Amino acid sequence: MKKSRNGFIKKLRYLCLGGIAVLGLMTIVATGGGGGGGDGAPPPPSETAPTLTNVELFNANDPGTVTFSFDIGDTANFNVSATDPDLDMTTLYFTEYFPSDSTTPYTGPTPIAMPSQSATDMVYTLIQPTEVTGPAGNWRLDFQIEDSNGNESNVFQVYIAISINDPLLAYTELLKGYWYFYYTIISTWDDYYTLDTITGDTNPQGGYWIYGTDLYGDSVIATYWPDDAYWALLDPGTIIDKYYVFYTDGNNILGGSCYYQIDNSTGDWSICFTLNGYKYGSLSLNELKGGVLEAVESEKMQAAEVEETRAIQSMGETVSDSIKDIYWEMKQVVDTQK
Repeated sequence: MKKSRNGFIKKLRYLCLGGIAVLGLMTIVATGGGGGGGDGAPPPPSETAPTLTNVELFNANDPGTVTFSFDIGDTANFNVSATDPDLDMTTLYFTEYFPSDSTTPYTGPTPIAMPSQSATDMVYTLIQPTEVTGPAGNWRLDFQIEDSNGNESNVFQVYIAISINDPLLAYTELLKGYWYFYYTIISTWDDYYTLDTITGDTNPQGGYWIYGTDLYGDSVIATYWPDDAYWALLDPGTIIDKYYVFYTDGNNILGGSCYYQIDNSTGDWSICFTLNGYKYGSLSLNELKGGVLEAVESEKMQAAEVEETRAIQSMGETVSDSIKDIYWEMKQVVDTQK
């Protein structure tokens, strides 16, 4: 499922003017010797690549302490130390990777124009606070400098962890893992879900979204609705949407939980079918697929969609407006992520 990408540092986007950020935000500390030429000495060679020696990150609430951990909503600063005997460093590039072992940039590389270099060794300090936006998890930040001749420095990597500091997060974290759902219409049907990615985005009631997949690798979305005090999972399909409204202790589906089917061609809802289920540990969906995917996909599930859609049409609507409203909220989020 595609997600909107604000990146680790939100305000960095707004520093860019014509594709290059003007680094008037930086204070510059020159710690090395200046260039030659004033006393007749030859200038330094022009083919030396810059060397990026250090990058330090700080929480704006504690600017004197280097940190590698942030909460979403924190503000951050960073210092960049570099050296170049040619005195011609021009552009800093900043690239974000999420998760940290990804080989595809989450954002960037973002170019930031650097002020004129006044000494061999320089420290550039970004003094304007920038907002940490997430999503939560482990990130890698890659920094690199280019000089006026196109010479590129080494890539300096910084690994950080971003967390969410909110009591409501614990309710959504109960859903993390592998789930087995089952319910009876005429016969008993079952579904398997993996829920694993909390981005930091919230629903209108403040509960956090968690994203995952069904048995076939298709995207699903779930969340906790604090005003209504229940959890919900939406598994959108081409013929029917599967919608679960349930209660849980983090290991089992508790009493009073429901499974609904929504006919995408007519908009008709089924009645509440009693939902049961439990979290089944670390068993992977790939292991499950070896035994059930072919039979379920080719026979049971396709037949179930047709049969149950017909059943829905004959049952009429007995679902509360509040449950339907929340379904539509989740449906809109799914549609915007496609």
